[in-house]
Amino acid sequence: MTQCKIVYGIIDHTIAEDGKSYDFSSKTIYSKGNDIFQRGSKNKLAYLEKNYLLLDGSYQFPSSSETYDVGWESQNISDSTGAISEYVEMDFEDVHDCYGIILSLVGVSDFSVSFYKDTAEIASVSEAGNTSEDYHKVIKALEWNKVIISVSKTSKPFQRARLSSAVLGISYEFDSDKLVSVDSTKSVSIKNDNTYSSEADISFYNEGLFDIRTIKDLPVGLQSGMNVSVYFDNVLFNEYIVDKTEVEDEGKVIDLTCYDKLYYLNDSSFSIGKVYPEGRSLYDWAKEVASDGNVEISVDDSLKSIISKGYIGEVSHREALRLIAEAGNCNGLSHQADLMCSTHFVHEIESSEAGCFRPQA
Repeated sequence: MTQCKIVYGIIDHTIAEDGKSYDFSSKTIYSKGNDIFQRGSKNKLAYLEKNYLLLDGSYQFPSSSETYDVGWESQNISDSTGAISEYVEMDFEDVHDCYGIILSLVGVSDFSVSFYKDTAEIASVSEAGNTSEDYHKVIKALEWNKVIISVSKTSKPFQRARLSSAVLGISYEFDSDKLVSVDSTKSVSIKNDNTYSSEADISFYNEGLFDIRTIKDLPVGLQSGMNVSVYFDNVLFNEYIVDKTEVEDEGKVIDLTCYDKLYYLNDSSFSIGKVYPEGRSLYDWAKEVASDGNVEISVDDSLKSIISKGYIGEVSHREALRLIAEAGNCNGLSHQADLMCSTHFVHEIESSEAGCFRPQA
């Protein structure tokens, strides 16, 4: 019997879109600080902190003329007991909702996270003796516009406080016992602009996750825009974005209507097309369309050698990618292909002759 599981990312998508400002108790000249919302690989910089630098080649010696993707790290270091008093403050223009947090901490033992509406504290969580670098915590904080993450102790003495990344939200897993139904599909081509996109209709038992009785009780920021991954027998089948949420049986059942990123590429237009008298490689053209459509793709190097003197008028980003794929004699997808990127994704275009687009890892 096939086992199904979904991973439901409860993250208010309006957080990423909102304007925000940062305040730091201190920070090194190398860290930008405002990159803590960017998950992924981070630079490990070499400092002369006690018992910090591993001589395994994984640490990079910084240059004072550059900044690095390190998240946030304090300029000040802890004392002989590990005690330190440092913080990161994030102020937002609008109010948001949060049901959990995910923090990537480096050498942080004691810390707290507090949510505020202006000057009034809405919710907070504190930890002492933390040993995890990937911290997950369920916390319900509604209608806030400021977050302060404070560090009071490092794991070792004479070290900086470090926060590599922060997610103001959390993911939940629902297996077959908590699922009512899952109807999930995935598309295998962008050759035709009218090709159906991947869709998933998912129903699961609420069981206290949301304190709601009708859809009106669920904050607007949590009704759409969340990420959902569907697994069959622990193998990722597809990834989706929630388009609509509905509530049944006085809040006991949640229904999600979801589509993949391909679906939304039909809703935005590529309108910066230019005529290149000397021609332009399909590789560069594909990168330009992807950048304008706010998606990440990698493009096979073979498309660098295919030069086109054509012109892309104002069409959807999906149609623009289709035209480039057609010009490069690219074919459709195989069902066995790896179809998704980790954050933004477009579907892979396999080519029997001239190359292909592939999703960014």
